[in-house]
Amino acid sequence: MPSLKVKVKHGKELYKDVEVDTDADFSDFQAQLYSLTGVPPDAQQVSVRGKRIKSSWTEVKLRANATLLLIGSAEDAPAGPSSPTVFLEDLSAADRSDLFSAPVPAGLHNLGNTCYMNSTIQLLAAVPELRTALERAGSPSAPGADSLPDSQLVKSLAELLSLLARSHEPAYPFVFLSMLKRLFPQFDQKTDSGAPMQHDAEECFSNLIDTMQRKVPAIGHGEGTSAIAQLFQGERMFTLKCAEAPEEEATHIFDMFGKLSCHIGMETRFLVEGLRDGMQESLTKNSPTLGRDALYNKSWLISKLPYYCCVHFVRFYWKQKAGIRNKIVRPVEYPLQLDLFDFCTDELKAKLKVRRDRQQEDEDRRLGFLKTRKQKEKENADEIPASASASTSASSSSTSAAEAQPMEEGGDDEDVTDLPAPLPASPPFDNDTGLYELIGVLTHQGLSAEGGHYVAWVRDQNNPDSWFLFDDDKVSVAKTEDVLKLSGKGGAENHIAYMCLYRS
Repeated sequence: MPSLKVKVKHGKELYKDVEVDTDADFSDFQAQLYSLTGVPPDAQQVSVRGKRIKSSWTEVKLRANATLLLIGSAEDAPAGPSSPTVFLEDLSAADRSDLFSAPVPAGLHNLGNTCYMNSTIQLLAAVPELRTALERAGSPSAPGADSLPDSQLVKSLAELLSLLARSHEPAYPFVFLSMLKRLFPQFDQKTDSGAPMQHDAEECFSNLIDTMQRKVPAIGHGEGTSAIAQLFQGERMFTLKCAEAPEEEATHIFDMFGKLSCHIGMETRFLVEGLRDGMQESLTKNSPTLGRDALYNKSWLISKLPYYCCVHFVRFYWKQKAGIRNKIVRPVEYPLQLDLFDFCTDELKAKLKVRRDRQQEDEDRRLGFLKTRKQKEKENADEIPASASASTSASSSSTSAAEAQPMEEGGDDEDVTDLPAPLPASPPFDNDTGLYELIGVLTHQGLSAEGGHYVAWVRDQNNPDSWFLFDDDKVSVAKTEDVLKLSGKGGAENHIAYMCLYRS
C-alpha cells in the first residue's frame, strides 16, 4: 500500500497532511504522533471510523485524507505530596549538601532492546563540538536540509542531544529510533517471537558517523568538508612492500580513518598491543617486477591524528556452528592517557616532537628541574676558587649597570630572558602532541553480540575524577577507579570495554 496523507484529531487540535507509510511498522507512526502531540506511544489510542488500531495497519482499511482520532494525555496530572513539607533550616548538613549537589544528566528510556542505541547516543553527547555542529545542520535553513531519511536522522539526533543537554529527566527517543530504522533497516529486525533484536553498538556508531559525515558541514573555517572530518577523522599511510622482490619500490597509499581497531589475540594484554597487532598483515597480489602473484607485506602508520580518537575492541567473532557472534572476554587494559606518538610517520613525529619537548620543558621548569641561566652562573661562581675570584673581580666590576639590571629584576630563582618564545598556535581541532585523555567508555555485558546489555560511562567535564554511568534511563555517578575495572577481568557476566573515546 503506498504512502498517503491523513488528518489526526487530538482534543481540540486537528493536524492536517500527516504522512503515513503503511508499509512501515505502526510503531513508526506512533513515534511521529509523539513528536506532534507529546503523547507517549504507550499512552496513545488511535482509531479510524470507530475501529482502534492496536499494532498493525492491516487491522483497518486506511484511505487518503481519512481522519484518525488520537486519545491520550501528553502529561500526567501532578501528584500530591507523598511526604510532609520539610523546611531548609530543618535539614541536616548532609541533606543540604545532597539537595544542592549538581543533578546527574538525563538518560534515555529503553524502547525494546535499544541499549545499543542509547549508549551510542550518550557517547556522542560527550562531544560538545558535535552537538553545536548538529544544531546548525539540523535547522531548516541549514545548507542541504531536506526531507531525505539521512537528513531527518541528523535532525532528530540534533534535537535529541539538545534535549539531553538542557534536561535532567529521561527522554524517549521515539523519533530518532524511527528515523534510524528507516535509514538502516537492519536495526528493525525482530526475533521469531516478534520482539526487537539486540544489535551491535559499534555498528550503530559507525553508521551514525558515516551519515553525519555526509550531512553535517564543517565547523568555522577549518579544514575538512564536514564536522566529522574535523573531529573524528585521521589519516593513515599504508605501505606495500614485496617480500619476494626486495628491489621493487614500496607503494604508499593514504586513506582516512574514523576509528582504530584493537585486535585481541592470545597474548594481548594492553590496548597499545592490540593496535600494534593490526598494523601489519600479509597479502598476495600481482608483482610487476616478477610478473606473477607474490607475497606482500602491508603496514600502516598515522600521517594525521584525529582530534577525537575512537578505539574499537574487536571482541566479537562469528561462530559457525552456533550461528552467532561470540565474544572474546580476554582482559585488555586501556590507559587514561593514550600516547600515539610511536604509531605515527617520521614526518608527523618531527612535528609532534616540537610541542612535546616544549611541554616537557615547561613541566621541568615548573618542578624546578630546569635551571635558568642566572642559576647556572651562580653555581659556576660558587665553584670559582678565592684566588681566581680576586683576579676576575676587576673584569666583573666593569659590567655596566644596564646589563646587570635585567638580571636583578628576574629575582634569584627566575630569569625571564631564559623563557623560550611561544610557539605558534595550532590549527583548530589539531592534535599536536599525540597525547589523548579518556572521556568515554562504551561497555557490553554478555556472551554474544545478539544478546547482553550495553551501557556508557562518560567523564564529568567539571570534575575529572567523576564519571556518569548511563544505563538507559538510570544515571549514576562513578569514579575513575570504577572505569578502569572494565578491562574484562570480571568475565562476561560483568561489563567489558567495547569502545573507548579519547580527546586531544
